[in-house]
Amino acid sequence: MLYERKIRYLDYFEQEERIRGTGFAKLEARDTTLRIEITIKNAPISEGAFSVFLMGTEKEASLGELFIQEGNGIFQYTCRITDEIGGTGISYEELTGIRIPLEVGKEIACRWEVQYAAKSVSVKQSKLQAQELVPLADKISAERIPEEGYREESMKGASCHAEENSPKPVKEENQCHGEEKNLSQNREEEKMIRLQEDKWTQLCTIYPHIRPFRDEREYLSISPADFVLFPAADYRAAHNSFLLHGYYNYHHLILTRLERRGEILYYLGVPGNYFEKEKQVAVMFGFESFECAEEPAEYGDFGYYMMCTNI
Repeated sequence: MLYERKIRYLDYFEQEERIRGTGFAKLEARDTTLRIEITIKNAPISEGAFSVFLMGTEKEASLGELFIQEGNGIFQYTCRITDEIGGTGISYEELTGIRIPLEVGKEIACRWEVQYAAKSVSVKQSKLQAQELVPLADKISAERIPEEGYREESMKGASCHAEENSPKPVKEENQCHGEEKNLSQNREEEKMIRLQEDKWTQLCTIYPHIRPFRDEREYLSISPADFVLFPAADYRAAHNSFLLHGYYNYHHLILTRLERRGEILYYLGVPGNYFEKEKQVAVMFGFESFECAEEPAEYGDFGYYMMCTNI
């Protein structure tokens, strides 16, 4: 089941300079349906009808009109997730922002970067990358050889030991130890490959599950020390000042997994409260949105600042 929710905060700009926040845009993708809701609050325009433009990686196009009265307005649009949104020629995957021009040099807008899912790797690459995870494999109970496997190994070891005490050529003794060694190596290699190819399932067996929101996603509680599991480019987040500040205040972070049209995305969440200044700092440190139990977020609400990552 596809489910993804994004909250993007809208700002009022004059001559490309941000003046203040003025609402939010909520994008909710569920199965094959996309719902876009734009809420304008305290706009510098008392009333009027204004075009809502979607921005893509290569173009922008009008989706419809938003009516503002006494500085406030709501725009809603629902469509199926197909190759493009509402005949704009812009797909959901390449959507990079929303823009509402008011007057010359004045607009309400929000922009973000497109996040692409990590591509799958070949079995050969998996074997090489899995070697880095050997220490982790030792502490994962789900990946240990079952008890029956230990008994099988014990029986093989006992058989070899019995043969050592009976007269036999040295070649057979070496062959017995060689077969046992090869079997052990093969099992260890298979164990590492399974760990790499289904890493999210492995993490779910290690870390506590929490439910911060009312949706169907799985959330894991982690700490900055666990970032050794991430690729090198994402491991740097362990030194992110905003992330560390949230962690030391609330003693946990969250990690969640999304599936969108066959692609896998992972998001890291930092606990905090929704304040305008804190939101601005979060954006500076790479966090894309704020999510809480009740939408839209109100001043002071507790929730999580979210950023895309890889595992």
